[in-house]
Amino acid sequence: MTPSPALQRRIKPYPIDLTDAQWEQVAPFVASPADPTPGGRGGRPPVYDRREIVDALLYQNRTGCQWRYLPHDFPPFDLVHHYFAAWVKDGTFTALMDALHEEVRPQTPLPGDHDDHDDHDDHDDHDGEGTSDAGERDTAGQRRDGHREGDHEGEGEGEGEGEAAAHRRTRAALPTAGIIDSQSIQAAPTVGRLSPEQVGSEAEFTRNRPGGVADSRGYDGGKKINGRKRHLLVDTEGWPIDIVITGAGVSDNAGGIEVLKAAVGREAGAHLELVWADAGYKKTFIEAAQQMGVQVEVVPKQQGQASQEGQEGPGGQAVTAPKRGFALAARRWVVERTHAWMTGHRRLARDYERRADHARGQYQLASIGVMLDRAFPRPGRKPWSPPVTA
Repeated sequence: MTPSPALQRRIKPYPIDLTDAQWEQVAPFVASPADPTPGGRGGRPPVYDRREIVDALLYQNRTGCQWRYLPHDFPPFDLVHHYFAAWVKDGTFTALMDALHEEVRPQTPLPGDHDDHDDHDDHDDHDGEGTSDAGERDTAGQRRDGHREGDHEGEGEGEGEGEAAAHRRTRAALPTAGIIDSQSIQAAPTVGRLSPEQVGSEAEFTRNRPGGVADSRGYDGGKKINGRKRHLLVDTEGWPIDIVITGAGVSDNAGGIEVLKAAVGREAGAHLELVWADAGYKKTFIEAAQQMGVQVEVVPKQQGQASQEGQEGPGGQAVTAPKRGFALAARRWVVERTHAWMTGHRRLARDYERRADHARGQYQLASIGVMLDRAFPRPGRKPWSPPVTA
């Protein structure tokens, strides 16, 4: 592929620039109408190559710089922002994220195929007879016979990999189980606050759709955060399925219903059967999920993980047990890892977007970058594989 004039002018490419293999995946979603491709209308060639614009968006998302501070060898900042807003509005980022989700999942081997003692939480095989059985699993989600229940299985046959590759089980392109969680994040002063009449109304969520209202600041009394809340649904490997942005004061139940509704309404989440959640998701969310055909399994903290000092224990005696150290919560740790992946992008370390739909677009852009690097690694980088925990 011949680099564009701007790419040729660069003394050294930025680390975030797309490789040719990655650009081949992105190009069909952002092609110019004038490109000589199927569906192209022809016309005047664009001054700036779309690849340069995507590189600029990824650079800004990763480094967190202001739009006006984009380096001079990228296209003009107002043009880059124009395309960002347009691709948020027409659903380009959503479509691209869904396509990459289907691309990266089959490349992930099921646990047990690469390590016999892999403790990476995988989602259960649903057969319609129930979503969980406490008598069959220990607290880490592992079957007592030492084997993991898997996703939909496929035969991954790789050329030259021999007999082992012929029996390698891989994930189906679309998930049947997921994990849901919320993350409260501080908002910049540019984020406005909802008016009292908007709080709790339909306007609470319309800002996540094209043309949604900009004001979406709230206060999370539990975490003492003044800003926004990200309601995230991921598959069992942590790849985002969908996200909804609300004010931080919106409950996990209300936001969870919205993100689950958005996910099952698209192909990416149409096959969901089971969702794991923490104890913040109550009866309201569980019943709403069941109406959508999704079962919810609440994963509690391990006993002693949360400080219980001052609470009454068995027999009415006060509990004085100190708070335990960090421990992985079965299933739920996967979505926490996704939060860590995404907040590594400095644009997401704090919410700087005035519009909530633009905040959602920035999160989707970070997800796209992570999945591109996983599915199509950069030269010299070791291919990603699921972590192994003891």
